[in-house]
Amino acid sequence: MRQALRVPAVAVCSCCLLVAGAAAAFDEPPDDAIAEPPLAERGFESSQRATDEGATEPPDAVTDPPTTDESPSAPVVSVAPTTAAGYRGRNGETIAFELIGSDQGSVWGDGLYADDSDLATAAVHAGVLKPGEKGVVRVTILPGADSYAGATRHGVTSRPYKSWLGSFRFPDAPAAEGEAAPPPSEAPPPSDDSSPPAAAASRTVEVWPLAVWRDSQGVSHGSCSRLGITLGGHAAGDVRVGFFESEVGGSGPQWRSAGWTAALTAAQLSDFDPRTLQASFDISGWIDGPSAGALMTVGILAAARGDALRDDASMTGTINPDGIIGPVGGIAHKIEGAAQQGKKLVLIPAGIAYQRDNNREEDVHLVRTGEKLGVEVVPVLDVYAAYRLLTGVDLPRPAAERAGRLGGAVDAAVYEATKAWALRDERAMIELNKIPVNYRRTDEGRAYLTRAIALSDLSDNLENEGEMAAMLHDYVQCVANGYFALEMARCELVYQTRGKEAMIARVRDNAWLASELESAGASLRNFQPANVEQLAAYLEAVDAFLAGASYREAANMLLRNLPTSSEEAELRAARRAAIYQIRAWVNLKLASDYVTMAADYDGPPIPADAPLAMLADFYRRAGEANAKVFEALIIQPAADAEGMTAAQVKFGLMISDEEYGVLETGGGVTASLSRWFPPGVQHDYASLAAGLFAYCRSAMLVAKYYSLDAELGDQLEVVGLRRERTFADWLAGSADEAERNIHRLRDGGLEAAVCRQYLDVAQILRNRDLPSRIESLSYLFRVNVLSRVMWRVASPAASP
Repeated sequence: MRQALRVPAVAVCSCCLLVAGAAAAFDEPPDDAIAEPPLAERGFESSQRATDEGATEPPDAVTDPPTTDESPSAPVVSVAPTTAAGYRGRNGETIAFELIGSDQGSVWGDGLYADDSDLATAAVHAGVLKPGEKGVVRVTILPGADSYAGATRHGVTSRPYKSWLGSFRFPDAPAAEGEAAPPPSEAPPPSDDSSPPAAAASRTVEVWPLAVWRDSQGVSHGSCSRLGITLGGHAAGDVRVGFFESEVGGSGPQWRSAGWTAALTAAQLSDFDPRTLQASFDISGWIDGPSAGALMTVGILAAARGDALRDDASMTGTINPDGIIGPVGGIAHKIEGAAQQGKKLVLIPAGIAYQRDNNREEDVHLVRTGEKLGVEVVPVLDVYAAYRLLTGVDLPRPAAERAGRLGGAVDAAVYEATKAWALRDERAMIELNKIPVNYRRTDEGRAYLTRAIALSDLSDNLENEGEMAAMLHDYVQCVANGYFALEMARCELVYQTRGKEAMIARVRDNAWLASELESAGASLRNFQPANVEQLAAYLEAVDAFLAGASYREAANMLLRNLPTSSEEAELRAARRAAIYQIRAWVNLKLASDYVTMAADYDGPPIPADAPLAMLADFYRRAGEANAKVFEALIIQPAADAEGMTAAQVKFGLMISDEEYGVLETGGGVTASLSRWFPPGVQHDYASLAAGLFAYCRSAMLVAKYYSLDAELGDQLEVVGLRRERTFADWLAGSADEAERNIHRLRDGGLEAAVCRQYLDVAQILRNRDLPSRIESLSYLFRVNVLSRVMWRVASPAASP
């Protein structure tokens, strides 16, 4: 895992794409290969903030995770974030960052700065650094303020702003005449209505999770302990998950995160029964790890539905967003633990026949191991099969029926959208051919060009077959790869003719991308979904916008932290930043296209009482739970094994995996959501999209790296999956669940156009290479989550 510190060539993977209409006019990233960098000594005036009256350039978003040292003399954070928003809430803590002074960022405040201000530019404004000067700067995190002053200091002009959520100061800054520090904003006064809301009824069930542990002699043992699950007891709709322990520290962090995931997944599978948003777990003994996720999900569903669970049965396995049960380890020993507790049935994830017996140091057949111990071992694919075996009744599920093909007006819109992307592809090839051939021969550039040509051919074939949604997907990726090739050639041209510094300066000069960000944001602000179908398209438009903003932030982060170990590493990082900028541009174009398409969707109106805030909070928490599981299972073990910090491993993985990179930087982008979306229902829609953004991506990361046991190449790219059979079962099972969910929507009077387009794309990608198959699973996750969101939002209008 030491390779995590490298900056590898970017792996081509798709962002989520929605079939959309396209603007008639064509535009592209500018051909600025010979543009001079801005003068460092030129004074900077930061961008005006977005207001209700008009659109302006949004500020940069946050990047890195905060340091874990809570003392004022915390170790220096050498991979400095762009802003301090990621440290919000750690009030009074002082953190040391290694920064390079800049006059090119956005700043709000004077002495006391809004926490989404550019740190390096604010440092120059405060007088602790000069432009281009590298140094260690201390930053004190503070609460939000009611207002922020603006002033011109040290060649940087900051802007005033109204109240904001978090602030920071530079405690070592020289005193500035006239500096004002507005007091922190106060909490709103309490409501006049002091009566508590009515509590929901509660119900308790018992399940028996399995675990494996090693004694001081290194001998592995299985265990099977009682777990009480209680639902309800709080105001309906409140999201509450609690853990009660019989031993100090009895539940480990991975297990608690799995408990959150189980509660939230059960709520989704039960169409958000309010009781399934409130779960408490009463643990006997010690337990950690995510392997009880599926069993806890079944237990919560049984409690919510009032079904009795078998007391002689147990199960092991993680849980996916679509209800599929994921692989885990230590099953041979867990079966032994179940037998010792008198259990007669153990359910295990489908696709696992053999696993390691640590004591015998050999692989054993799990079903036969159970037979020898008097335990029936049954593989199960999903929570529906598990529920039937553990309760004797069927968990309600939409009927199995094919979703059907889209056609007519929708296909026509898809075709028009594809023509716009085809023009962009043609433009990229024209511009590429203008560059002398010797600058187009880099390995990266040729790989991108080869991929673009292949995707263009595939698109033509799909058009002949009438697969319009998949055709659009391929053309968008064709354009992305074509511009990747063009960007690599432009970088090589500048590097060979003007040197390294000129090439890096060219990549840094990315004001054109800020304009694209503002344009896409304005199109989102100016559109108000009028029906459920439009809302589904709008959620995907916001998702693309957040991805674009996050890719832009990832590029900025790389450019602020270029490696100094070698020129090769520095150039590789700069090229990756250039690729991220193109990926940002593609997503921002998609966001605008989606809004154009959404205007033509028709469907039932959005109910006035649609639970938008509840859904947004639900998916935000689910994403946080997944992120904690991923950090515990993947990030921290890698850091421990290699003697690295978790932040170093995260930074390396962000470079090697685009989806992880966009998720890591996306946290800061979503924290500043109100900059682009005004308060009110539109902000509620955007908040829901942000929750889905985090949840779907984090769930896919856990599935890919942990459940499917990704095999990594020398640059941390995924080159294989060690659980191919499980992967094949997942693709089939998730596609079946998607068909069912879409069928239910259509029975309820919804066209489900967005979900059907995604499903069409996923079905085509399932038959291609490994990266495409992984992308297919990501699409299927998205279909299953979005279809349930649509059902929950439209339930009054869509009930059969």
